[in-house]
This record gives sequence, structure tokens and C-alpha cells, in this order.
Amino acid sequence: MQQIRVVADAFHILTQEHQEKLTVLEQNATNQHEIIEKDTTQKRKIWGKEQQEFDAAVQEKTAFIIKQRQGEAADYQYDLQRERKIETDAYEETKRTSEWELQESTREKDKNWAEREKLLSDNQAEFEKNQTKAAGFEEELKQAYTKAKEEAIQEVSREAKVKADLVEKEWEGSK
Repeated sequence: MQQIRVVADAFHILTQEHQEKLTVLEQNATNQHEIIEKDTTQKRKIWGKEQQEFDAAVQEKTAFIIKQRQGEAADYQYDLQRERKIETDAYEETKRTSEWELQESTREKDKNWAEREKLLSDNQAEFEKNQTKAAGFEEELKQAYTKAKEEAIQEVSREAKVKADLVEKEWEGSK
């Protein structure tokens, strides 16, 4: 029995040692688990903070880009409106100038037309007189032509008769 007691004591000692080792191992496991939890929690906080900083940087960059694009769009719209205003003003000035020149031209033509109408009405009697004269010129011209033709024929006939008389006298003189 003594031996059983020794074995039981040894078993009990082994069990206690095992229990102590198990407690130490559980304590180590718990400590390591707590360390890992703390490390994980700390890393998650760091990652969360880094993610927040990254998100804030992305939002800031996005806001900056949006603001920059809005500024560029506003500048473009301003330049476009300014250019269109300049073109519209130039067109309106050209239009006003053209209309003024057209009115001046119309007034000048109307004035010239009135002067011509007045000149025509003032000279209507002379025109009609000259027209009747011109109608008479054709008849006078025909008469003058006929008279000149007859005179030329008579002149040529006389000259021919004089030459024929001379030639006949010469012929009779040479016989």
C-alpha cells in the first residue's frame, strides 16, 4: 500500500504539476490572446485612423478638383460670354453703320432723282421741240440727199458734156 500511496502521491504531484503547467499555459495563452487582441485593436484603430485620413485626403482632393473645374468652367463661360458680347457689339455697330450708309445712299438717290425729275419737267418743252425737230431732220436729210444727188448727177453730166465737146473739137481740129 505504501507503494500505492507513493504512486498516488506521485500521480497527485504530477497532476498538480500538470495543473500548474496547464494554468501557466492558459495564463500564457490568455496573456498572448490579450496581447494579440490589444495589438489587433491598436492596429485596427491605426488602420481606421489611416483610412479616415485617406478618405479626408480623397475628399479634400475631390473638393479641390471640383472647385478648380468650377473655376475653369466659370472662366470659360465668362470668356465665352465676353467674346460673344464683343462679336455682338461689332455686329450691331456694323449693322448701324450699314443702315446709316443705306439711308444716306437712299436720301442721295432720292435727291438726285428729284433733281432729274425737275430737270426733265423743266426741259420737257425743249425736249418735245427737239423731238419734232429730230423727226423733221430725217425728212430734211432725205431731201438734202436727193438734192445733192441730183446736183452731183447734173455736175457730172455737165463735165461729161464739156469733155465730150472738147474731145469732139479736138477731133475736128485734128482732121
